Amino acid sequence: PSGGPFGGAAAAGFATGATGAPPQTAQDVRARVVAIYQQCNPSKLGEVDAILAKYAGRHAELIQKLEKRYADQLGGAARGPTTAPFGGGAPAAPAFGATTTTLGATA
Repeated sequence: PSGGPFGGAAAAGFATGATGAPPQTAQDVRARVVAIYQQCNPSKLGEVDAILAKYAGRHAELIQKLEKRYADQLGGAARGPTTAPFGGGAPAAPAFGATTTTLGATA
């Protein structure tokens, strides 16, 4: 029932830290949780140890939940793009070497 060699946290998609690498030790996990709360919800800093105890053995799940909850404040990169991939952002830059004009201006 362990899911074989490909089961567990690796198969579920282990959450990544600020460096893009998954936290490896309890200290790494705690540091990531503290960093998230410092940036997004400092009032929770006093609860970090209790939260870690609650999620004992499920630290990847905890980090995933925090990154999802605070994705906007963390830059949105934790859960992928927050806007449509095409046609939803800033206007495209002019082609290299092209000159730009403003509306209503005559060249």
